[in-house]
Amino acid sequence: MKRHLYRGILPLHRWAGLTVGIVILWIAVTGATLAFRPQLEPMESRDLLTVPACDGHASIDQLAANAAALHSGGTLDYVRLLAPKAEGGRIPSAMVRFTDQTFVYLDPCSGEVLGQRHRYAGLFGTLEQLHRFRFMDNGSIVTGTSVLAFVALLVAGGIFLWWPASAAGWRGALKLDPALRGRARNINRHKVFGLVAMPIVLVSALSGLPQALDWYRQGIYTITGSPPPAKLPKSAKPAEGAARLPMEALWQRAQSIVPEPQDVLMHIPHKPRAPVDMYLIERDAPHPNARTYLNFDAYTGEVLSYTPYASNSAGHKLYFWLLSLHTGHVGGVVAQLLLMLGALCVPVLAWTGIGSWLGRRRQMAAARAAQAMTA
Repeated sequence: MKRHLYRGILPLHRWAGLTVGIVILWIAVTGATLAFRPQLEPMESRDLLTVPACDGHASIDQLAANAAALHSGGTLDYVRLLAPKAEGGRIPSAMVRFTDQTFVYLDPCSGEVLGQRHRYAGLFGTLEQLHRFRFMDNGSIVTGTSVLAFVALLVAGGIFLWWPASAAGWRGALKLDPALRGRARNINRHKVFGLVAMPIVLVSALSGLPQALDWYRQGIYTITGSPPPAKLPKSAKPAEGAARLPMEALWQRAQSIVPEPQDVLMHIPHKPRAPVDMYLIERDAPHPNARTYLNFDAYTGEVLSYTPYASNSAGHKLYFWLLSLHTGHVGGVVAQLLLMLGALCVPVLAWTGIGSWLGRRRQMAAARAAQAMTA
């Protein structure tokens, strides 16, 4: 029975590697370059992403106005502030994003504009665009379906093909044999590197799927028995000629509710009854996407809703924990290193897999030639 399954799964595994495997190789190589992005990008774009430390701060409204003056014609989306990670000579820049995904970076102390850049520009922005296939329409569907095929045909199929047939086979199942040559050497390397990398690559693949496939993301809420994210509450109907409160006033109010957040993102309302909605990462949050939500009436400053991270649903927590896991924000430097090494094993698997396939083709061609000569 297993022999029949082997003969059926082997070609599926092989041809999946030669087709879907190309996409997975692309994702893995670009993902490996992004593993240490949090540490490397502030150094690579030092003068844009960081400024000298200071005590004062510009108002949220001033930051938004200065950004809008630079990116004229754009529609403001949100303002984001990051707290300094530790005592040091430089702190993160303030970021103002526009709906066309252009970011304007400013000195949070003075409000001075430092420059602007599209989300997918610069070294790491370009790598992210390549990693997520954002250079093409429906790129997330390409990556999502490729990852599903990878899990089913390459990971699960590979485990089945690798599984030793006897107790004696287990002793050499995880050993690199330096004496092997040719196709046997490629097969040995392919199996060992595949088994070592499989848990890391599988975790990385499955944790990235919620960002690629909507139904997968909704499935997280369904499996955990959690309600889908609620719609934003609305501001009260404003009186004729009423003006929205300054964003700075609402930011000060937010800090009285969530003191000293390490990260805050404040959306700028445009529709008449849109609230000022923001999420904050509390000082003791378990990971960088553990979001606390605050919504204010844009005209009165009344708190319309407040959801601390601890009160979020299980589905919400799982979704954002997977996001942090996929981007290397869970487990520290050790987890980042494992993610990078796991991704770098994929090119080795591609090389040894193709080498094994080509070696088999050469053996078959030689056998046919020998038969022809004999005939």
